[in-house]
Amino acid sequence: MRSHPTPTGHREPVVSAVSGRTTVSATVEDLCQLIDPSRELVVAVTPLGHIRHVTDNVRSLLGFAPDELVGGSVFTQVHPDDLRRAQRWFALRVGRGQFRHRHKNGEWRWFYVTGTDVTAPAGGTERVLIARDIAVAVAARDECERLKAEIGRMEHFASLGLLAGGVAHDFNNLLTAVTAYASQALEEVNQPGVADALDHILKAAQRAADLAHGVVACVRRDSQERRAGQLAPVVGEALALLRPLIAKNVILETRLDAGAGVVVANGCQVHRVVLNLCHNALHAMKPAGGRLTVELTRVAAANAPAKLRAWRADAAVCLAVTDTGCGMGEEEQRRIFEPLFTTKSPHEGSGLGLAVVDRVVREHGGAVSVSSHPGQGSCFRVWFPLVTPPAAD
Repeated sequence: MRSHPTPTGHREPVVSAVSGRTTVSATVEDLCQLIDPSRELVVAVTPLGHIRHVTDNVRSLLGFAPDELVGGSVFTQVHPDDLRRAQRWFALRVGRGQFRHRHKNGEWRWFYVTGTDVTAPAGGTERVLIARDIAVAVAARDECERLKAEIGRMEHFASLGLLAGGVAHDFNNLLTAVTAYASQALEEVNQPGVADALDHILKAAQRAADLAHGVVACVRRDSQERRAGQLAPVVGEALALLRPLIAKNVILETRLDAGAGVVVANGCQVHRVVLNLCHNALHAMKPAGGRLTVELTRVAAANAPAKLRAWRADAAVCLAVTDTGCGMGEEEQRRIFEPLFTTKSPHEGSGLGLAVVDRVVREHGGAVSVSSHPGQGSCFRVWFPLVTPPAAD
């Protein structure tokens, strides 16, 4: 008569022909010689789960000395989320299980555990457990799952890109008609107020056309033209288009340094950054209202983020958009730049605005950060590396 099969490559222990069970001393001795000490350890426990014996290699696998564990419960160091499952596994005498066990340094280690009932030297029954460290296998499995999710996400965005390209193309055709009719009306109108409104319509249509071109270029992986210049005029123009959307209970303050410094940027893309940040700020202040502050200043390199200093810029131009809205917690701040993550309802936002801001800023060699607290508003800061005129040329 033989016991149940042991793990692959392990010799089965000899079993008594009379009782059908091995003694603990013989089983532990056999298994200690057969296990891989770098990955496996042997534990003998009583029917109540108290540790009677553990192999010396527990020091290298879990950091404990054997005498620190002997006499204690086998469940003491099991992860709280796995404890009930481990107790059930032990009570039902199931053949195998996977559980996390605490290392002495506080880390959690995954172990694959098999067990069998044996006859104790003094009579009665106890269990012998073989625990194998499977941290490498678990890490590989998690990485595989992560890669699968990443591939699915990439496929999803590839589909979105194709859709966006088609929509942008049709949108650009409609804008051509809007621009043509607005230009014709501007030539024929004699009322200054109407002419000014039509001029804003033309500028907005041109920016929208640039945006559509940018979407198509992004889908095609084309590079977009960048020019050296001051950002103040671009930010000012974006805010001019934004003013009709600002509620009466919102106060807009602007402090734009016209001589903040020269940067190399795509005006349309910067325009998108300003509008996205301001739209989010306005939404955060609904319905109570508040104060929206937009600042453009020059910042010394020593006060810029580390990722910006890596570009070896002498200084930076900082765009700060501050609101007095609802603010955000730490968890939201960690995820706000993730594509499709949003705290808005489905009809209010797509979760792409801040992802676009992050991508545009990174493509310009800049950096973006957020400072926020629930109920105390938010401040988004965007840094663009400053260049000297020769570098701009």
